[in-house]
Amino acid sequence: MTFAQADVLVYDLGTDDYDLVALLGSTLSDFSLESFLLLSRKVHKALKQGVRFIVHYIDGLSQFISTDYPREAVRKEEPQRITRRFKEYKPEEASFTEICSNQATGETCQYTSDIYSPPFVCLSLRGQFERERSVRLSESSYLGIFLKA
Repeated sequence: MTFAQADVLVYDLGTDDYDLVALLGSTLSDFSLESFLLLSRKVHKALKQGVRFIVHYIDGLSQFISTDYPREAVRKEEPQRITRRFKEYKPEEASFTEICSNQATGETCQYTSDIYSPPFVCLSLRGQFERERSVRLSESSYLGIFLKA
């Protein structure tokens, strides 16, 4: 077994080398649609025929439009208080931006999350992968299981 710390969008995954690729930890929102399409092409090339690509993701649309989703919140209290505040929704990019602030140092950063929903994930993978099934893990968390087409 080999482990590599690398940018998955740059790292060469090879051709027909893997029996399974899993994208876990709901990191999908960190990928723009363009980057996710690039990643899915790389994964398709790297997987052996007829094997699975598993994608864990948060239904960002459900989470974002929920009336329970706070527009301001504390992300972390210790060792320093980190807050986040909703800045804007970008429908043309299917993303939203938040401002994160370290209350102790005054440092701020802007963070953009891309919004994925179950149909959007399936459409993004169409032509390369067939959806085997989708498992709802919680109100807005899903595990998509796709077969290499």
